[in-house]
Amino acid sequence: MHIWGCDNTDAQSWTIAPNETISALGLCLDVIDSRTSNGTLIELWQCNGTGAQQWQIKTNGALVNPESGLCLDDPNSSTTSGTQLQLYTGNSADAQDWTLPSRLPLVRALTADQRWSLGLGRSKLVRCRGSTA
Repeated sequence: MHIWGCDNTDAQSWTIAPNETISALGLCLDVIDSRTSNGTLIELWQCNGTGAQQWQIKTNGALVNPESGLCLDDPNSSTTSGTQLQLYTGNSADAQDWTLPSRLPLVRALTADQRWSLGLGRSKLVRCRGSTA
């Protein structure tokens, strides 16, 4: 899973489901090989309900994979398109601060007109249409 500038495509239309999965294009945000160590890369994978695809949304903006206890992380707070996301120990850095829809319950599916993207330049889940969340 890579960061990329917003382009309002289906690849950037994310759904946050009640089962704590986050998906786009019918695939889920997934920890490669269900690993649980710092630096493990994140990918999109067929949704299968395993712990590698569970993400808890924390009040500080972090997305935590409960199986590993590690956070979704943008290495070095990169702003370079194509940077691959990873798991990393929670550290309250900007690289782990993801902006989520504040006006919706955090475990509710987004509708088609509420597109979200791993946005370039701020290492955040941002609204591609209009202002950031």
